[in-house]
Amino acid sequence: MKNVNIKDVEVTEIVEDIKKNKIKNIVLLIIIGIVSLIGFFFWATKVRWDAEIEEYTEILYVGQEEVKVDRLDGFYGEIIEFELKDDLAILMYCESEYGGLCVTGDFNNGFENLLREPSIVINIVILIDLVLLFILLKDKCFGKIKTYVVFSIILLYGFINLSGVIIEVADYYTFVNDSKNLANATIIRGISTSNENEFYPVVTYTTKEGEFTNYLSVPVSGTIKDKINEEITVYYDAKDHNVITAKKSLLGYIVPTIVSILFIVLGIIYLILYKKSIK
Repeated sequence: MKNVNIKDVEVTEIVEDIKKNKIKNIVLLIIIGIVSLIGFFFWATKVRWDAEIEEYTEILYVGQEEVKVDRLDGFYGEIIEFELKDDLAILMYCESEYGGLCVTGDFNNGFENLLREPSIVINIVILIDLVLLFILLKDKCFGKIKTYVVFSIILLYGFINLSGVIIEVADYYTFVNDSKNLANATIIRGISTSNENEFYPVVTYTTKEGEFTNYLSVPVSGTIKDKINEEITVYYDAKDHNVITAKKSLLGYIVPTIVSILFIVLGIIYLILYKKSIK
């Protein structure tokens, strides 16, 4: 009968565990790299778009004779041939208030809209990376470095994001609850979106400073054709009557709120696990 060396078995098991951990770490690093590249892509695209339109003038084009568009480029740099329909408007950014070289985005494209406003994606990417890094480094870092700093940064990031959402909601309620600065507006055109049953309305309204035409960044349910000439209530800024909004659902704030809370919860969990590991 062959004798089994217990020490040899233990060494073999240790070697196997090391191999498994090594493979797990490599897989985690690959996933972290891929996720980080996705976040970087969204961030870089946002930076590129903001830099492109920074020096341009925003124009709500509804067929004004004084606006001459020499060339209209899309979000990806492609040249767009456009024909303005009677009930549509185009939001573009041009070299001057009279047109020239202009760029525009496709509000019908949901992915493109996300590229222009990628904050949710970037926060989710950061959250995923933090979780994966915790799994990867928990055995190496706990008890060896001052991890309180890391946990504090995670908590602070979550609180900053949550505070931003709360402030934005508070500013919105303050804005719309000022009954002195409201007007009845008439929908005259629309900017189409990726949702066939929603659009951004172009409205005309009158204040003590005169008549204004502008678009609402709050989408209206229905089709543009059915909503033309319908009246809605808009709220305008006391200092700049060209800045308007309307009452909207707060559902759009749910995802940013959840992501912010997840950062806070993650920081607390990290701290609890760290304290347990050093007992």
